[in-house]
Amino acid sequence: MKKLTLIPLALMVGVLAIGFASNHKVSKEAHATDMTTYIEMSSSAFTDWTDDAGTFEGVEAKFWDDEHYFNALDTFFCGERKETWTGSLTLKSWTQYSQYIYFTWGGAQDLDDNVYLEFHFGEYTATQLNNTFSENRMLLRYFKIPDDKYALLDHDNGFTMYIKLVDNRTKDYGFHNFGYLHVNQTEEQVGDAMRYYLNNIKLSNANNPKGVYGHYLANADLRAVFLKAASNIDENFESKSSFVNHWYLDVNYDNFAELDRHADQALSVADYRSGVDFSTMPFNKTGSSFFRGWRESGEGYVASDTPKYRFMSRPFVLSGTGLVSIKMAGRSASLHVIDTETQTDLAWADLRSFNLTGDEKSQYLGFNTVTMVRHYINLSPYLGKTIQLALADVYDEQWASSYFDELITNYNSYPTFGIDLTSQQCGEGLQDVAHMYYFDQYIASTHIDNDPNGLKYSKSKEEVTTVDESPIYEAYKFLNHYYFSLRSPANEFNIGNASVETKRQIVKEYLALSADAKTIVDGSKDLQYNYEFTNEWYRKAVSTGNNVSVTMSPLVEEYRQFNVTFASNGGTGSMLDVEIKGDYTLPACGFTAPSGQEFAGWKVGTDDTVRQPGYVINVTADVVITAQWQDAQPVKFVITFNANGGTGSMSNMEVTEGQQLELPACTFTAPSGKQFDCWVIRNTRYAVGEKVDIISNTEVFAWWKNIPVTTYVVSFSANGGTGTMDALPVNENQSYTLPACGFTAPEGKEFAGWKVNGEGDLLLEGAVITITADTSLVAIWQDVTPVNPDPVTPDPVNPDPVDPQPQPQPEVDPEPEVEPTPEKKGCKSSITAASIIISLLSLTGAGLLVFKKKEK
Repeated sequence: MKKLTLIPLALMVGVLAIGFASNHKVSKEAHATDMTTYIEMSSSAFTDWTDDAGTFEGVEAKFWDDEHYFNALDTFFCGERKETWTGSLTLKSWTQYSQYIYFTWGGAQDLDDNVYLEFHFGEYTATQLNNTFSENRMLLRYFKIPDDKYALLDHDNGFTMYIKLVDNRTKDYGFHNFGYLHVNQTEEQVGDAMRYYLNNIKLSNANNPKGVYGHYLANADLRAVFLKAASNIDENFESKSSFVNHWYLDVNYDNFAELDRHADQALSVADYRSGVDFSTMPFNKTGSSFFRGWRESGEGYVASDTPKYRFMSRPFVLSGTGLVSIKMAGRSASLHVIDTETQTDLAWADLRSFNLTGDEKSQYLGFNTVTMVRHYINLSPYLGKTIQLALADVYDEQWASSYFDELITNYNSYPTFGIDLTSQQCGEGLQDVAHMYYFDQYIASTHIDNDPNGLKYSKSKEEVTTVDESPIYEAYKFLNHYYFSLRSPANEFNIGNASVETKRQIVKEYLALSADAKTIVDGSKDLQYNYEFTNEWYRKAVSTGNNVSVTMSPLVEEYRQFNVTFASNGGTGSMLDVEIKGDYTLPACGFTAPSGQEFAGWKVGTDDTVRQPGYVINVTADVVITAQWQDAQPVKFVITFNANGGTGSMSNMEVTEGQQLELPACTFTAPSGKQFDCWVIRNTRYAVGEKVDIISNTEVFAWWKNIPVTTYVVSFSANGGTGTMDALPVNENQSYTLPACGFTAPEGKEFAGWKVNGEGDLLLEGAVITITADTSLVAIWQDVTPVNPDPVTPDPVNPDPVDPQPQPQPEVDPEPEVEPTPEKKGCKSSITAASIIISLLSLTGAGLLVFKKKEK
């Protein structure tokens, strides 16, 4: 644990005050070079000085003998020594040109209208009360001439201004402590003075040290001046006065009350530890000094081991490329980027790597505690924003140290990368510096933090990866691969040990760099083999040699491969690019031709000659190979017909590509028991007349199906006969032999034959017909043929038979019509029967009786 050693502020404050004042004169060409900027407190500073008004004290002046310092930075007027005095003291006037003055002021009472300051400027007067006595300290105050009054004053020739200290308190206590008066100041100078004051006052015995800082940050008017933004905050840490003017301690970052932190020992030369001569190893620092966050016992201090600290820069507006860089070293060094308006962290760059998992080499991240490594932070998302930077020791366990040097905030162009390992003299006892240098983790002394939303290796933030498309990060990524692949310890930093494929890949990445990134890469330093290093696990040390471009030029010449790309020229599809140098054989075309066209060959670059696949070209530059097309000849597809078991043949057909085939009728003879069903093409059925897309020569198959059997009914009609004949089934188109008639003929009739469905020719038994539908066989009858009687003996008188002539019948009166009674309904039938009998008798010769019904 480091010890804290206090150095009395009195030893240096006078020099600092004079140096600060000399650096803050108002620059106005029209004014005299002896323009007043600082008025030291002494009796000669007042026009009406009296000894009973007070005394003049130095920085060691005490308050009521309580060892309470008044935070004086120079000799001050101490009214407390004559506390009972009342009246006023008037400072000598001076010529004022600007709007601001500042001074230290304390005393009693707060908000007391009997103890105040009067500011006289030109024809105007303003009063300021002391409202800070509760802190028991003189605080740095400023007075701004009101805008409306300042506009009326003579700026070119200046105007008279003086201050009057008024003390009218006649009871209790009340007095002025006043000094460190700076006149003719700008708002920016007032802000610098506030930061300077906070870096030099003693706070170790203060009742409320944070309250002193809060005085400047809580009051809106003071805060606006205290945080006045500058155009940049570049810092080489060579000037102590520059540091104390532009940086201040963040009292809210840790346990501030236990510490007496100030910046008097922040900048150091490279002696680091007592007892070891490190003068030959200057930490990779730039210039003669750097910011040292820790010094050993007896050498003063900025911070103790365990507590954290954070020095804040004055605000500035981020401009240029948005890039910020700083050299850092130590166990816990961290650069914070802070949004001034919200006071929140925007980004971190950390070296806090100890007590993490892994071996010691991994924990160091390739950086020794005293080897400062440049970090670049790409803050381009915040261009134009008012930000602050903080130099921080973020470690709060065990011992810690932080070192910073050469802060650059205004990059108008992107810098090249440098390697400063050679500045370390790796002699006896100093091997730990070199052996912590890991080229397989980071490139040389440069590290890029490219995530503005939460940088790596910060315990308080998760690791977040974002895409940084800036040229600086693009160049960094290339160089990281370049050093790791071609200049790594494994290949002894010898490019010749790398494989051909590795060299080709590096060349390819180099040629793909954007113009800005290539400029960065070309100007960056290359690694060269230097000498053997004896450390057991780090065998080589290196030096910086030529620029990377010197190494890359012959590599590009030898290992560059060219892009062979293919253009479809109206076709569709894609073909993979080829990387090659030398002979290349043109491939088959992988594009799909435009409609109605076919591949004709390749054109290579601007050569109009059409080359066919298989032709060998020599590739010496990137080249485009373009497909050539020509009108396609019509393609005819042959259609053949397959009988598929049938017989006969069908002629082939031709179909032009893009047309359809209309399927014809089948002219094959079907196999026995079969009939045509459809056409089959590639296992798909199509009907006759259907149109089919044809994309190649096609065979069309006839498809057959079994013929279905139809049964018809043959029935018989008696047609007046009696009896029945059973109907019977007969298959369609089957021959059928007509049977004998099974009916009983009508009386006096005999069977003559059959008629089919009662029509057509008379068919006799045994005739054969074909059945094609349901059929009715109708029996046809004819009169019975008479049988010959016995021979008749001719009548001698009348030998020839003569038909009897009808005899005239006598007229008979008709019977009277009698309505038949129900009992006599069968009478008509009886008469009819009698009539038949008489007729029969007449036929036999007994005579013919004729009955004639009288007509009504």
